[in-house]
Amino acid sequence: MDGTLTVAVHDFAAIRRALHIAAEEDILDHIAALPDAPAQAKRAWLLDHERALAEDALPAPGAVTLLRALAAAGCRLGILT
Repeated sequence: MDGTLTVAVHDFAAIRRALHIAAEEDILDHIAALPDAPAQAKRAWLLDHERALAEDALPAPGAVTLLRALAAAGCRLGILT
């Protein structure tokens, strides 16, 4: 849900603040470098947050039309993120 087929809504600065991660750090790299217990807690928070964003996701302009046209043309479709 990164803005390719949906409207991008992630606020990475807010995510970093919520997880106490410095602005210049990569979120996933930071979590991966933590000991198990704090890493699990931050992964759980991030999963819940991302799930909420996904539940409210809206299609990007033209995405529905594109996917329908590809399906109608017999294209096999897969989504990787």
